[in-house]
Amino acid sequence: GAFPKVVGNLTQQYLSARDGVEEDAQPFKSYFRLQMVDKYNTKADVVRLLQAELEKSTGKPVPPVDEEFLAELEEMLAVQEGEFKCDRGIADRLYKSEAIDACGMKYLLGVLDIREEAQKAFEEWSDEYEKVRMDMKSGNDQIKLEEERSAQKKRGEEDEEEEPLSQRENEEHRGPSAAKLMATPGAARGRGEVPSEGTSAVRGRGEKERLAK
Repeated sequence: GAFPKVVGNLTQQYLSARDGVEEDAQPFKSYFRLQMVDKYNTKADVVRLLQAELEKSTGKPVPPVDEEFLAELEEMLAVQEGEFKCDRGIADRLYKSEAIDACGMKYLLGVLDIREEAQKAFEEWSDEYEKVRMDMKSGNDQIKLEEERSAQKKRGEEDEEEEPLSQRENEEHRGPSAAKLMATPGAARGRGEVPSEGTSAVRGRGEKERLAK
């Protein structure tokens, strides 16, 4: 069928591309494997070695390098720590440890020659990422709680300001009534006297009626 043929062609293309990349990488691997510290301890030693190789390959003398420049290179190591025969230059297989966060951002955690180390690098990054995420969540919750407390305190202060105002308004409304009530006892006494006078009048009429009889 057509499907096995397509799969076979794709597999062949993949293997051909893989072998081509490996073939192109071999010269670079050989170059990095030739790296030797005993021949050049400083960058000035590297420059002198290059001069000697140029004179050997061209058969002509090479102009000398400035002594002050060489003195500066004498202070620089030719090979930095961790760069001597670096795994990226000589290893046949490397493992890339990569992480992607919730926003889709990619982070290269390292290119290592041991698979377990690559996995460990990812696990350490994941633990740290989760810790930072929880810290941010806790901080946001604390900010939200403080905002709610501040809003409640503000509402309480507004209620306290409105309460005295209501009391004053009630006193103003009660003022005329109180004045009226203060005048009421006198009026009550006046009204109380009227029946007394009425009673006297009734008694007076009763006496006159008795006298008439």
